[in-house]
Amino acid sequence: MRPAITDELTDYRRIPRTLSHVYYDPLTPENEAEVEKIFKALTSDPSDPVQHNRKLTTWGRTITVPESSSTVAKFRFDELCGMPLSAADYLEIVKNFKTIFILDVPKMGMSQKDKARRFITFIDAMYSYSRASVLTAPSHPYLPSAMSATAFRPALLIVDVQEDFCPRNGALAVPDGRAVVPVINDLLALPFVLKIATKDHHPPNHVSFASNHGPDAEPYTSVTTITNPANARETYETQLWPDHCVAGTPGNALVRELAADRLDRVVLKGTDPRVEMYSAFRSPLRDPPLASAVSELADLLRGHEVTEVFVTGLAGDYCVFHSAVDCAEEGWKTYVVEEATRSVGGQEGWEKAAAQLKEKGVGIVRADGEEVGRVRELSGSA
Repeated sequence: MRPAITDELTDYRRIPRTLSHVYYDPLTPENEAEVEKIFKALTSDPSDPVQHNRKLTTWGRTITVPESSSTVAKFRFDELCGMPLSAADYLEIVKNFKTIFILDVPKMGMSQKDKARRFITFIDAMYSYSRASVLTAPSHPYLPSAMSATAFRPALLIVDVQEDFCPRNGALAVPDGRAVVPVINDLLALPFVLKIATKDHHPPNHVSFASNHGPDAEPYTSVTTITNPANARETYETQLWPDHCVAGTPGNALVRELAADRLDRVVLKGTDPRVEMYSAFRSPLRDPPLASAVSELADLLRGHEVTEVFVTGLAGDYCVFHSAVDCAEEGWKTYVVEEATRSVGGQEGWEKAAAQLKEKGVGIVRADGEEVGRVRELSGSA
């Protein structure tokens, strides 16, 4: 075991070995005391005393910071990665503190994949804000063995590129929606470890259809309240739409131009008539989740040991948005490929969605950018 101090400028995600300007080996009681001295030195300003259990709030959630001044925070590993924090939560932490201590980072086997994924997400957030860290850890102090910096297993997620969402004849056509297909087909040719498309797969009596809410209900303008069948206190409002993507209809099909033969799996969503399901992962109901509105997507990604997910499809301000947010909350490093999505609200709708995605820890990338470039590089390393 050793404590290590990482600098603020090195991208540790891209380096397959331990880098540190200072480290002590082994982690003896004397060296543990040195780490504590560093923390006390950085928090010695009497006008800025250490607080215990400081509360941070992001998107309605509360994050507890065990020990911190206004610029320095200290966590034990399980306090940081042992609970289901999202990318947005980690971004909130690193925005608030310039130096973060993480103690007792363990070596992790495959049974700790979720903790390893969260740790990688946290390291990404640290790098994004050029923060410094002090770690105590096994021989590789900055990443666990189960998902190291050399492990890059990207997946491609293609959300709802269906005939009903595309001009000219789609029942709920997204402006310029068919234009995403050439970009997505190019991505499908890349060596992603998993390529998944999703489909809205609604029954005719789906709650989101205006036609199921009486003569006064209008698509695009009317709303309805959805109640959790298992908890009447949990409700949310959703917009009503034209009938679309009904199972067994031509509009339900993936668009004919899509290179569907390159897909590994098609995941169906929106099959429960009682709830809306924009996200490819689950409905908005959480207390408790509705089992019939939770897809197989998360299990597929975990089963293939995916580390990063590139999201594309329709529509950027609805199903792509909610799928990317849930993906990041589940712990994957998540990107939306900008040229490979279009929005119901056009460019204005996309710009608003993109700003919110960034706040929630989702990256917005280009098809010719560095992030997709890393996927292209996998062809040469195969």
